Amino acid sequence: MSRTLRIAAFAVFSVAVGAYLGAPFFSARGAVKRRHLPGRTSDGHYQLELSCESCHTPFGGVDQKKCTGCHASELAAGNDSHPESKFTDPRNADRVAQLDATKCTTCHGEHEAARTTKGGVTQPRDFCGVCHGKIAEERPSHQGFTPDGCTSAGCHNFHDNRGLYEDFIAKHLAEPAMLDARVAPPPAAAAQPPAHQDLTCAGCHDAGGEGFALRPSTDGCRKCHDKQAAMLDGGRHGMRHGAGLGLMAVAEARLPMRPEAAGKTVGCASCHDAHGTDTRRAATDSCLGCHADDHSRAFPGGKHQAAGLTCATCHMPGGEHNQSATMRPSSKMGRAVCQSCHGLGFVLDALADEALVRRNFDGPPTVHMRTLEMVEERVAHRKPKKELEN
Repeated sequence: MSRTLRIAAFAVFSVAVGAYLGAPFFSARGAVKRRHLPGRTSDGHYQLELSCESCHTPFGGVDQKKCTGCHASELAAGNDSHPESKFTDPRNADRVAQLDATKCTTCHGEHEAARTTKGGVTQPRDFCGVCHGKIAEERPSHQGFTPDGCTSAGCHNFHDNRGLYEDFIAKHLAEPAMLDARVAPPPAAAAQPPAHQDLTCAGCHDAGGEGFALRPSTDGCRKCHDKQAAMLDGGRHGMRHGAGLGLMAVAEARLPMRPEAAGKTVGCASCHDAHGTDTRRAATDSCLGCHADDHSRAFPGGKHQAAGLTCATCHMPGGEHNQSATMRPSSKMGRAVCQSCHGLGFVLDALADEALVRRNFDGPPTVHMRTLEMVEERVAHRKPKKELEN
């Protein structure tokens, strides 16, 4: 083969390979994108699997800036206990050589189903041991603990240890199961004044040059509710819409859903009735109209409903759609939600009791975490401050 033919053949081969590898980014066809998926996408990101550009750059792999673009505000709000600055510190260079935690992909592989934890996050089971492998020697209380148990309820969370920090726990050692000064939930049955009473029909149904919109789109709600629409697009219910892939269909959910809801899509009108005034629909009824997992099905008639709580009271407090802090894993809800009413010890035990969580907390926990006892022992053996200073 002549040199010219070899160059031409190489050029054709390069173009073909480039076209194949670039297809997920430049093709609008879902079938083409799915063929290029390297594996089952994680529960946290499967809604975005047809929007490759949401995480990747063409021929450049995962873009770290795209990870932080979605999650930076949550990490900042949660007081990230392992920020990037900790790993760019020259004193930790030896540790970074073993585990480069400056990159999200070191721990999180969104197409590696085998690394998915019960909380829906992909991560190695024993990554804590790279830096904390001698913890059993430093703290005798940790002897016998398995390397993959650090993230269990009542123990540690890599990015946010606000609710499990030793000094914080020490302040809550003697709390009862139910706090006397608990935060009162909002009235469950309160019917609010019509929020849209000054609007005309055209305010929502005018589709511009396309005439009358029988069913206004979620984007139409953004005209007045931009903040809420942005929260929806950034959360589990609306992230698919936020990526430009349209509304998520209930049938695509990986959690158990009611069969009769399979044909629904998840948008503003799925939960909110623009013509109604009863806020209970969005706070509880809309949730139970789709969700059919054991925890959801056990809510009606349960203790939390009897106390005047709604699904939104715990999972969307203050109307915030920050499901990273108030949905999964459930252990993250302790400080953000549960401790508004319950003592820390009860919270840790209850959240660690998987059967109790499934029953929507219909009784006392049968699981006991030794977290408080361990901290109490350490506090008892602490040296006085003056002695430490000397």
